[in-house]
Amino acid sequence: MSKFETVDYEQMLVQFQNAETLGIRMTQGELETSEWLQQERINQDDVIEASKTFPDSRIFIIASGRFKGFYVYSKNTHSCIKVNSGEI
Repeated sequence: MSKFETVDYEQMLVQFQNAETLGIRMTQGELETSEWLQQERINQDDVIEASKTFPDSRIFIIASGRFKGFYVYSKNTHSCIKVNSGEI
């Protein structure tokens, strides 16, 4: 599995709003988020690499559900990628 998966930007904007409404968005810097990142084996180096892909990178973390994951997106380029978990 690739470290990064390109996902539909428009669809993810809808899912980001749904995550906000359902209260399943996670924010960096919180203990619960740090634990989730470890549990999901999200590699910080991969996140940094993904963030460099976009000049205006933003992150969004969905804690659970069908679209659970760590996303990096760009409003300028209308692009979004999902950072897949690593086995490192």
